[in-house]
Amino acid sequence: MNERRKGHTGFRQDLERLINKHCRERGSDTPDFILGDYLVACLKAFDTAVRERERWYERAPDEAPQAVDEAPTEKRGMEPINHGRDDDKQR
Repeated sequence: MNERRKGHTGFRQDLERLINKHCRERGSDTPDFILGDYLVACLKAFDTAVRERERWYERAPDEAPQAVDEAPTEKRGMEPINHGRDDDKQR
């Protein structure tokens, strides 16, 4: 077994097995564990985008979804981010 795959458990391992089961690695000739890493990174990026959206709309931090791999009970303080669009928010 590849050294890189030994530490993968839970969701990531299930994802790799699913990719392999359905031969989804065939199209790109990329090992299932690399595709699994890529997809997990995509989920993390999406989680970040959702949290940024919540900051933009100044919603409470506990209303925003948790990022992948974060403990569900862990609270994270979030400061609103000003992207220079204050005028847009007043419409």
